[in-house]
Amino acid sequence: MANIPRSTTFAFSEKVEAWTTRYSFTPTCYINSGDVMLSSLDQKGVWIHDENESRNNFYGDPYPSSVTVVSNSDPSAVKMYKAISLETNRKDWEAVFSTNEEYNDNNRQKSNITTGFEDKEGFKYREIPRSSLNSSSHLVPFPSVSLSGSTQEEIQSGVDDLNFIIEFTLDVDRPPFDLSIPGGEILALHQGQLKNFTTLFLETATSGLANVSSIFLRNCDEGFVTITTNTWVVNFLPVGQYVEALENFISYPLFVASSVSENGDQMRGPYLKTDLLINTNEPLELHAINIDYEFSKLDKRLTQNS
Repeated sequence: MANIPRSTTFAFSEKVEAWTTRYSFTPTCYINSGDVMLSSLDQKGVWIHDENESRNNFYGDPYPSSVTVVSNSDPSAVKMYKAISLETNRKDWEAVFSTNEEYNDNNRQKSNITTGFEDKEGFKYREIPRSSLNSSSHLVPFPSVSLSGSTQEEIQSGVDDLNFIIEFTLDVDRPPFDLSIPGGEILALHQGQLKNFTTLFLETATSGLANVSSIFLRNCDEGFVTITTNTWVVNFLPVGQYVEALENFISYPLFVASSVSENGDQMRGPYLKTDLLINTNEPLELHAINIDYEFSKLDKRLTQNS
């Protein structure tokens, strides 16, 4: 079944003779009684507009306020977007940033802010987070490692100063191997995609696990590993299969994936689309939205000398 778009109410201003805004509430009908505006909604009764002390509340239901803007100064230039500031009386805004939305490849970028803005001299300020979509700068090649020791004991192999640890754990509800280092996750490059151990093992498993999405280790006894899958089906698999899967995993090119919000690619492009949203029933003012950026070092924009 096709998705049916949510209904939207459009408001027309006779003062400026233009459609000025949209509302999330969708009444069944409107009524004017003198200077009072009324509307009704099925099973919600009649609503008196402009007399409700709790803003953004219609028919007893709260709604957020939102606005979408596009920073498109010097549209032929590729810019790196650094920060955003809001001239507003509230700091509880959420924001979603996107660039290059017209592309269907790795040019597209996206990041978001879910916590409050910082108050700086009356302005609400936040650095624009790194892109969570199509980032690569948070990936660092990891040196090759070898597997040694007993599979039912901790296996540790020091690689340079990274303190790389492969641990065979028998803890409940944890994957059978802890493939991590402080501050990041180890991923293997397989068929052009970076995958963690659990994902790669499930995709290549030959014991009926190819159609599940997660595994939980229960125990290891007499050479078999008891696994409960996301479908809560218990499987008994040879320990050797896990060892083989781990050996296959570390045989691929390895990368350390650190925090993408801190070390991912900086948002960049000819424009930056910003979707702002706030949930509040208090008086709200938003006078201006400012975007701080600098030109990309590889920018090839058109100039008067081009």
